[in-house]
Parts: sequence; structure tokens; C-alpha cells
Amino acid sequence: RGLKTTLFATASDETRLVLTGVRLTLEAERVEFAATNGKSLAIVKDSIHTNGDKQELSNNKKAKS
Repeated sequence: RGLKTTLFATASDETRLVLTGVRLTLEAERVEFAATNGKSLAIVKDSIHTNGDKQELSNNKKAKS
């Protein structure tokens, strides 16, 4: 849901690579998807169930290949 909701805000211009993807952040009980094309900003935050693992992860995923 978060990825689909934020994809509209990604840029298609390859000269600004940081804007062509969605940033995914996983924390203890939370997941966040964020994307921007320089004009629009989309952020989706949701709670998740974990097995108590406290590792955090943050990664950018390119929207189009």
C-alpha cells in the first residue's frame, strides 16, 4: 500500500537520481515510504508487527527500471 501510494511523486528525470525512487525506512514498530519529484511530496507511515527485532533499515528503491 505504501509503495503504490507514493509512486506518483517520483521524478522521471534521470539527471536527478535521488528523486527517481521511493525511500523505505523500517524501524522497530513502524514502516515509512517517502517520495518526491521536487514539487510533490508523498509520505505514508504505518505500524507493523515485529518479532521484537530492533534493527533499523533505510534504503532508496528506484521507481522505474
